[in-house]
Amino acid sequence: MGGGPVHVPSLNGNEYDALLTDLRLWVAGLVSRFALDVRTIPPCWERHNAMVETLAALRDAERACFVDRPPPSAGLDWIRAVRDSVVYLRDQAAVTRCTAHEHRDPMSPLTS
Repeated sequence: MGGGPVHVPSLNGNEYDALLTDLRLWVAGLVSRFALDVRTIPPCWERHNAMVETLAALRDAERACFVDRPPPSAGLDWIRAVRDSVVYLRDQAAVTRCTAHEHRDPMSPLTS
């Protein structure tokens, strides 16, 4: 996989599996670095497409902010991307209602 950005919907099965393999370690580091809890990123995040795409985009943003010659604002751009993504991930986690021990498929708009 290249340095990004990754367009998740365009990935074939093998590419998607490789993305998840790469993201698992990166997400674990993100959770640790920013003390994110299961209300933001539940253990089953990879079973939720919105979370996968958001986390892939956030990972790509981090990579883009810390290139060889970044602009002076790159660090703050990264922190803003984290802040914005955390808000969205929390919204998604609230919709799924997943917990630390239980995955829940999102409700269909037709069944809610």
